Amino acid sequence: MTDGTTPESLFADVVLPLHRANKRRNVHYFVPGPEAGQPTYWEAPASRTGGVGRLGIGEGDGSALLNQLGDYWAEHDEAPLAQMLPDLEALWRDLLEPDSVASDQSGRLSLSVYPLF
Repeated sequence: MTDGTTPESLFADVVLPLHRANKRRNVHYFVPGPEAGQPTYWEAPASRTGGVGRLGIGEGDGSALLNQLGDYWAEHDEAPLAQMLPDLEALWRDLLEPDSVASDQSGRLSLSVYPLF
C-alpha cells in the first residue's frame, strides 16, 4: 500500500488499541450482556430511516461515505473512532488501485493456507 497502511496494520495499530481503550473506559457499542438494574429491554420501535444518511446519484463513492461516517462520529462525540478516518481513506484508495496490490504479490500462497478435505 502506498502509505504503509494495510488491513493488518489498520487492525493492529488502530482498531485493537481503540478496543482496549474503550474496554478500559467501559464503553460498549453493543452491550455484551444483561445490564444490571434494567427491568426490561423494551424500546419503542425505531424509525426505519432514523440516522440514515443520503447521497445523490454519483456521489456514493468511498470518500463521500467516509466523510458522512466522520460527520456521524463527530455528531455523536466519537473522537476515537473519527481518528481512524485517515487510515480508512488510505485503505479505500489502495483498494481502488489493483495494479499496485497485484505487483506486490508473488503468486505463491502463504504457508498458512491449508486445503480443506
